[in-house]
Amino acid sequence: MTSTPDTIADLIDQLTADPDPTREAIALELGVLQSIYGEEAVTIWKPSSRASSKSPPPDRGALAGSQSLSTKNTEPGTIRYEVTLRALTHAGLSIDTDDPAHPSPHPVSVHILVSLPPSYPTSAPPQLQLLSRYIGPYGVDAPLFGTVLRTYISRGAVEWTPGAECVFDGLEWVKERCAEWMGERLSERVAGEIMREDERGRGHEGEGQRQNGDGEVRDPAGKSGGMVRAMIDATPAEMPPGITIVEAEPILDRKSSFVGRACRVTDPSQHDYHFLGRPVASPMSGVIVYASS
Repeated sequence: MTSTPDTIADLIDQLTADPDPTREAIALELGVLQSIYGEEAVTIWKPSSRASSKSPPPDRGALAGSQSLSTKNTEPGTIRYEVTLRALTHAGLSIDTDDPAHPSPHPVSVHILVSLPPSYPTSAPPQLQLLSRYIGPYGVDAPLFGTVLRTYISRGAVEWTPGAECVFDGLEWVKERCAEWMGERLSERVAGEIMREDERGRGHEGEGQRQNGDGEVRDPAGKSGGMVRAMIDATPAEMPPGITIVEAEPILDRKSSFVGRACRVTDPSQHDYHFLGRPVASPMSGVIVYASS
């Protein structure tokens, strides 16, 4: 190309005027990308504007040197442009960084640098690079960055066939990977919120009153001045007619006394009366109920 184009339209014009038929194929591919993603989503990549971006650096230096990757070892004649992928979706829904459970009115987008070597598409694949340092509120990590770089050379990624244009396939594959990555971050956040809420709930339960073996309750705040008596049950303490509790002789074992009690039950409504007295209401062992016809 005789000069560096300022717009994609200029680039398409230069490629179309080139006698090399592969240049015209690239021009047609650019037109297809514009029709799919929108003309404003496909732009000439300008390293100066990207380098001066005010975006904060990612956590843990995951992308340290990523800017140099886009400028180092560039073969003369390489065509470079940027594509903005919008409306990332995960599990059929647009990703919303504020509420992962609902579709987002403002979907997340990512910026991809497309580099076409002079021998593309005849004998070399394109290269894609993730320019976005953040996807939503999450800093891009090294694994995702490397996954995008290896789009056309990794097993299970995009298959490149010599002589075939494949930028669109790569962009869609990257879009899916970024959406999955974003979905994982959102799932981790939701799981963390659930765990924190569960911990807060257990903490509130622990702050409640604690009953001791004598049926007394201690005020955890100490505002009552010590121990207060707890009401075991507010039901009347009178046994209804026809209810008889049979009590066995105590059994002593290692300074502990065990007493067995039995009562005939003819109706489920009689259940509450079996727990009127403290010995039955707060047993050290379980209460077993048998039903027979």
